[in-house]
Amino acid sequence: MKKIKGWIWHPFLFAAYPVLALLAYNLGESRVTAGMRSLVLVLFVAAVLLLLTYLLLRNWQKAAMITTLAIVLFFSYGHVYNFLEQATSLGRHRLLLPLFGVLFILGVIWIVRKGRDLKSATEILNLVGLVLLIFPIYQIFAFQISSTQLWGGNETQKSEVVNTQPVEAENLPDVYYIILDAYARNDTMQRSYDFDNSEFLGQLENLGFYVAECSQSNYAKTRLSLASSLNMNYLDTFDEIAGDLERGRESRIRMGHLIRRSQVRQIFEDLGYTTVGFSNGYLWSEWEDADIFLSPDNASTFGNMQLFSRINDFEALLLRTTAALAVIDAETVFSSYLTPAVVASPRKDHYDQVMHALDTLDNISAIESPKFVFAHIISPHGPYVMSADGEFIPADQETDENYVDQVEYLNSRLIPIVEKILQNSENPPIIILQADHGGHGTQFDPDNRMNILNVYYLPNGGEAGLYPSISPVNSFRLILSEYFGYDFPLLEDTSYFSTIENFFDFSLVPNNCKPK
Repeated sequence: MKKIKGWIWHPFLFAAYPVLALLAYNLGESRVTAGMRSLVLVLFVAAVLLLLTYLLLRNWQKAAMITTLAIVLFFSYGHVYNFLEQATSLGRHRLLLPLFGVLFILGVIWIVRKGRDLKSATEILNLVGLVLLIFPIYQIFAFQISSTQLWGGNETQKSEVVNTQPVEAENLPDVYYIILDAYARNDTMQRSYDFDNSEFLGQLENLGFYVAECSQSNYAKTRLSLASSLNMNYLDTFDEIAGDLERGRESRIRMGHLIRRSQVRQIFEDLGYTTVGFSNGYLWSEWEDADIFLSPDNASTFGNMQLFSRINDFEALLLRTTAALAVIDAETVFSSYLTPAVVASPRKDHYDQVMHALDTLDNISAIESPKFVFAHIISPHGPYVMSADGEFIPADQETDENYVDQVEYLNSRLIPIVEKILQNSENPPIIILQADHGGHGTQFDPDNRMNILNVYYLPNGGEAGLYPSISPVNSFRLILSEYFGYDFPLLEDTSYFSTIENFFDFSLVPNNCKPK
C-alpha cells in the first residue's frame, strides 16, 4: 500500500480532469465519445512530457511536478483569459502570456531547488488529482445510467385523450415531420431581413400545402418547442418536469427524453409505422434508436473517436479553454494552421449534417411504408455555413445577411424534395414543414422570435381543421384526430418566450397577426 501511495499518478490525473470536467459540464449536449480522442491525446502528451523532463532531471518526482505544473497552467489559461476579458480590461494575451510564463519559470526553479525527497508533495498531488476526477466521473456515469433508463425505456409522456378509438386503416399515409430550425414567418422575414418569401410559399400552395400564415411557436427554445409539439401539450402538464422547471440543466436534459420518447412517436409505433431519424449533431434531438437512423459516415455514434477525423465541436471548445487560445487569436504561422482546424472543422461538420439531411430526404420515399420520418435540420439557424447556391461559407465570410442565403438554399432544395415525395408515395402522405422558433438573428425579440414557418400537406387536399394561427402543440392533435380516429381536443394556441440565460422564465407573447 505504501508503495502504491508513492507512485506518480498526478500528471495523468490533472491531464484527464479538464477533458472529463468539460464533458460533464456539457452532458446532454455532446456525446461522451466526443471527448475520448482528447482524453487519449492529453494522457499521451503528459507521458511524453514526464519522460522528457525525467531525462533532463533524472528525478521522477521533480519531473512529475514540473509536468503537472505545465498541464495546470496550459489548461487554466483560457479560463483565466476569458474571465479577465469579461470582468476587467486585463484580458490581453500580451499581458497574460508573460505572466503565465513567469509563473512556470518560478515553479520550475522552486521544484528543482527543492530537496530530492518530494514524497509528501507527490502523495498530496495524487490525492488532489483523484478527488478532482471523482466529481466529473460520477456525473458522467450517473448521466449515462439515467439516459439509458430514460431514453432506452418504453415509458412515454401521456396526454389526455378523450374517447380514443384508433381506426384500423388499410392504407396508412407516410408522415414526414420536418423541422427547419429558426425558419421565420414571411412577415418577419420582410420586416427583419427585407426578404419576401412569398414565391416559395406560393410554390408550396400550388402543390397542395396549407400555409398557416399567422403561426407562432409555443416556446422560443428548440428543446422546449420540440418537447411540446411531439407530446402535444404544454410543458407544465408533463409529470416528470411539472413544478420542477427551475432545476435548470437537469430539466433541459430531461427534454431529450420527451423528444426522443415522445407520445407522438409511440402512437405511430403502435400503429405499426417504421420510424426514421436523422443525425444532426445534437444528441437530445436525435432518434438514434429509431428503426432507421440516417447519418453521414463521419457522424456515426463513434465517429468522433476516429483518430484522424476533423476536430469536433467539443475539441474546439476544449482548445479555447487552454493556452492554445493565444495561438488561435494570434496572426502567426502557427495560428494559420491551428485556427482553421478549430474554427472551420465544426462549421464543415455542421454543413455536412445539413447537406446529408437534404440529400437523404430527396430519396427517403423509397423506404417501405408506412413510415414516420422525423428530420430536425439545423438550418437556417446559425452558424450560416452555406451560400444561396449551397456553397460552403468560411467563418471569416459569414455575415447576418447569410441567414437569407440559408433560407433561399433550403427553398431551392425543399420544393424538389416534396415533389418527389408526393410523386413516389403510393398513398397521399402527411407532410409538415415547421420551424421550432423564429429567426436566429432576432432571438432576444419576442415579437419576432415566436413567428414561424408552419406548412401542412394533408391527404386528398385536406385542410379540415387547419387555421392561420395553428401552433405546433396542435399539429398532431389535429392530424391524429382527423386521419387516425383519435379524439384529441385542440388546445389554446399560446406562446411562451424565454431567453437562454433564463430558460424556464416564461413570458406570454400575444399573437397580433391578421391573416390576409
